[in-house]
Amino acid sequence: MTLIPLRSRYARGCRILRDTQGRNYFSRRRYVDAPVRSDDLMHTVREGERMRHIAWRYYRDPEAWWIIMDYAIQDGHRMLMPDRDLVPGMVLRMPSVEYARRILSERGE
Repeated sequence: MTLIPLRSRYARGCRILRDTQGRNYFSRRRYVDAPVRSDDLMHTVREGERMRHIAWRYYRDPEAWWIIMDYAIQDGHRMLMPDRDLVPGMVLRMPSVEYARRILSERGE
């Protein structure tokens, strides 16, 4: 059950996330558009890794973890708590370094 009806004007621009119990959550932040691109990177999660570690490894910016999370959500992974929801063996699709830099510069980061 959601507190805001899905057709409400207040729900416009929200992303609806669903937890494992089937409850809906709204998120107001803007998500990165994550179309499949030929230069996408693939990363297999290892034991003990966190989103910030992965962001540092590929982008040299631990604060870019949210880009990886947005891609994971749009690929169907559950990411309500990103570090807790990372599972060893999970394959994450991520934008190329060049595309991630473009995303960050468009956001002013």
